[in-house]
Amino acid sequence: MTTEKTQWKNELKQLPSDLPRLQQWMKQLQQFSQRFISQLTTSELIVRQSKDKKGYVWWYVYDPTTERSAYLASEEEVLMWLEEWYRYQPPETRWTALDLHRSQFFR
Repeated sequence: MTTEKTQWKNELKQLPSDLPRLQQWMKQLQQFSQRFISQLTTSELIVRQSKDKKGYVWWYVYDPTTERSAYLASEEEVLMWLEEWYRYQPPETRWTALDLHRSQFFR
């Protein structure tokens, strides 16, 4: 048997043991790409809460329309950011933006 055929056989034998890792990696890639695409296509504000390694809570806010974003340390700072954002919205979208703020972010 040639060296190339032997190498292929060895790789094929190893494939089943690597399959769960490959499936997990594909699932993570799919989730990442879905989040990435949804962020590109959405015009709604994005507000996310996360914790760092030390357990501190951080807030991430992002307006895809203006591409303005911030990392904030408290809900109060998020509310201030949202109020400032709301102040600069066109009059025809203000009520929708305020309703979105009240209904989604802090309930």
